[in-house]
Amino acid sequence: MEQKMFCFQCEQTAGGTGCTGGAGVCGKSSTVANLQDELTGALIGLARACQSGHPTAYTHRIVLEGLFTTITNVNFNEETMHTMIDKVNAEKAAVLSSEEGASINSADSSAVRPLPIKRQPTSK
Repeated sequence: MEQKMFCFQCEQTAGGTGCTGGAGVCGKSSTVANLQDELTGALIGLARACQSGHPTAYTHRIVLEGLFTTITNVNFNEETMHTMIDKVNAEKAAVLSSEEGASINSADSSAVRPLPIKRQPTSK
């Protein structure tokens, strides 16, 4: 079998060692697996850019969206992956070129609010 992918992202991996070939046990295509790897690499690049650049609330939102797109293992849409990769790369460029923390997407960042945390009541 030709190895078009190597994916060990989830608990469903073939033989517990990773899926290879044209599709994973979960149904993910080799194309999507490779795009998820590319997105992960783009997120690493954005994180490194944040060390020397000026991340904004929008930057943090893009990181969360990117991570959610890869770790949930429920979205195998190639177009969504391409769009997310483009967003991450654009934000990386904005972070690196920003002055005083002003991202090119700063207008969008005003609408980004932290997600509320629902705490479960503790029983005593």
